[in-house]
Amino acid sequence: MVEGFVIYVPRWSDEEGRGEKGRGKEEKGEKEEERIKKKEEEKEKRKRKRKKKKKKKKKKKKKKKKKKKKKKKKMVMMVIIKRYSGGRREETGRGEQ
Repeated sequence: MVEGFVIYVPRWSDEEGRGEKGRGKEEKGEKEEERIKKKEEEKEKRKRKRKKKKKKKKKKKKKKKKKKKKKKKKMVMMVIIKRYSGGRREETGRGEQ
């Protein structure tokens, strides 16, 4: 519910003696219209933001689908075989396990 500010003027202030009752109602109506307009503008802004967020989310989902699985590398142990021939050491080669 929209609330407005009402200004009351004493009856004796009016020259005719009736008082200005309608003045407060008019101001209240104007303020209500301004508030309604502001609320409508805020709703439109929210809708625009929601649309932008939805578009961004769709793009992110597409990127996730494009990810490739990494292949596991096979572990190969490289062992140097050393032979003793006489008094010297020789590195003859590599053996795979």
